[in-house]
Amino acid sequence: MMGILVDRTQSRWGKFRPYLLFSPILFAIFAVLCFANPQFSDAGRLVYAYITYIIFGMVYTASDVPYWALSGAITTDAQERNSIVMFPRFVGTFGAAIATVGTLPLIYLFRDLAGGIPLPGTSSPQPCTASSPSAASLSPSSSSRNAYNR
Repeated sequence: MMGILVDRTQSRWGKFRPYLLFSPILFAIFAVLCFANPQFSDAGRLVYAYITYIIFGMVYTASDVPYWALSGAITTDAQERNSIVMFPRFVGTFGAAIATVGTLPLIYLFRDLAGGIPLPGTSSPQPCTASSPSAASLSPSSSSRNAYNR
């Protein structure tokens, strides 16, 4: 549906530019709203989570579809299109890998900086050693055990 909307867009900026210019603003707003914790009842927070997550997904689609469709408008040569999209996909994958591996060590670092606040399900703070966060983040079976059962 978003592809049809982009194809039918006729603006002074072209087909893709309006989505590439304005959707990142909405994306940032709804990314923050998705993680906000409003003081609603449990049912209200659930409805809030559903609404913000659905709108976040729609805004993401509104920015992502035109971005990747842009390569088809730049050139009709398949080899050129592949070379155009290869770098952003590689950088995105690399960034996701860094975020995945780096999340647990950052959790331990900030926990220790905050004075050793206990993790959920624990009664006392556990000291963080230099090797435990990286080892826990590399092993899927130990990462869930270490994060919740320390």
